[in-house]
Amino acid sequence: MVHLSLNQGTTAVREEFAGKAREVLADRAEFMRKRVAEYGAILPAHSIDLGSTARLPGDYVAGHALGCSYALDALPAEAVLRTDLQNVVRAYPWPSPGTLRRARKHRHCRAPDRPALMSRGRPLRLFRPDVLSFKQCSQH
Repeated sequence: MVHLSLNQGTTAVREEFAGKAREVLADRAEFMRKRVAEYGAILPAHSIDLGSTARLPGDYVAGHALGCSYALDALPAEAVLRTDLQNVVRAYPWPSPGTLRRARKHRHCRAPDRPALMSRGRPLRLFRPDVLSFKQCSQH
């Protein structure tokens, strides 16, 4: 099988949560699916099997939100693969240009180890609830 996966980084989660990393990754993947529910039907693979329970493959299995899976001996045409990839890119919560401008303006408003980027009014990086909101800034 070949998988196209809307996934998440696993290293920082593994470092922060150790033995509970897969549980955290799975919870975040479920939250990602809810945030981009409109893509659930066109990116129907809500789980993947990488054929290994080793640390990194297992973490990627837990972190998978949605995507497409293809049998290696029956790959679709290139046009289908392109469309599927474009849909995954569209599903990713990219920040808007306005969000990027606000992030630059409010760099001083957050702890240096916390991301300032927001997407659709929500924290961008790993959907962390502890990210300082721009509305909390008294200087602007």
